[in-house]
Amino acid sequence: MGMPGLGAGGPADKRFEGLRTIPPSRDTPVTTEAVEKDYHPGPARVEDEKGMKIIGKIANKEEGFHVAAAHLNPVMHLIEERMGLTDLVSGTLNVRIPQEYVVIARAVITPEEYGLPETVKLQRCLLEGYKGIIMRPDKHETIRGYGHGKNHLEVMGRIRFREALGLQDGDTVNLEIEGDDAWWNSGL
Repeated sequence: MGMPGLGAGGPADKRFEGLRTIPPSRDTPVTTEAVEKDYHPGPARVEDEKGMKIIGKIANKEEGFHVAAAHLNPVMHLIEERMGLTDLVSGTLNVRIPQEYVVIARAVITPEEYGLPETVKLQRCLLEGYKGIIMRPDKHETIRGYGHGKNHLEVMGRIRFREALGLQDGDTVNLEIEGDDAWWNSGL
């Protein structure tokens, strides 16, 4: 189970009360067995007028490829400029989610800028109330078996989430995605 205040049973869950559960992709329902086995009982994804909420688990450190920082550092200034979030720290927090999610890019880093033959999609999120940016190379969504795939989010922010929030492998975290400007401004 996650640390106090995070995940199922913690105070953060009150934000999810009264929201309707929706399937992971509008076509495929979340199975109770998958949620209970890999995550926890309860809704895996909910949505309201301010955006989507996803409950995920911190991936084991071994699941990472350990290349995000090296690849992102040269374009960090572009990410900060395009996303309006400065003072980002190097690296990403890997979060497994119980359903596929296709990143809706608010901005991109082109292959020419990135120096690799893939576009990096960027999307705003709040992770336990802290502003973050989901980054995902497009090939992770378009080529089956490439990279982490669509059931994995890489989140960067102004803090090292794992250390600042005391997160351990397997801890449950709440993510909010696709909100409006008031939602974004509410983040820490």
